[in-house]
Amino acid sequence: MPYFPYLHAQDAVLKRMRQRAEQSSTGRCQTGAIVNIVRMGGKVASAVHGAGGAANVALLLVTVGLASHYARVGIRINAINPATTLTGRADAALEVDACRQGSSRDAVLARLLAEIPLGPYADPAEIADMAVFLASERASHVVSTVMTIDGGRSSVI
Repeated sequence: MPYFPYLHAQDAVLKRMRQRAEQSSTGRCQTGAIVNIVRMGGKVASAVHGAGGAANVALLLVTVGLASHYARVGIRINAINPATTLTGRADAALEVDACRQGSSRDAVLARLLAEIPLGPYADPAEIADMAVFLASERASHVVSTVMTIDGGRSSVI
């Protein structure tokens, strides 16, 4: 499963952060932050992407579960749920959808964009900005949060 490396990497980072927390002589302090980026498939069901959605749900559960545990030693864990973002992967998906539907890429894109109240797909920089914020001291009291970035498309809590 492609998500195991994701979890193994997080476990390795958490181990080092935990060691740093144990070595700290100042008591409970901020010793690190992890921001997991998990596609919206973990919140919005899709018949086409069922297996990927199930894996994303698992990643969200791991994120929230570990967040409450590791917050006790000053490690903050949060997640970002981006919807479709302007990337090469999104362009490739548009081409596949257009082919399947016997339509043009532009027609498929127009239909998809009509479903997003705030308009166009997110720019990758918007996702990066949120990740930097969640990892920063400005978010020092934010833990176990799943931040949805979808332009208002979904109404999930």
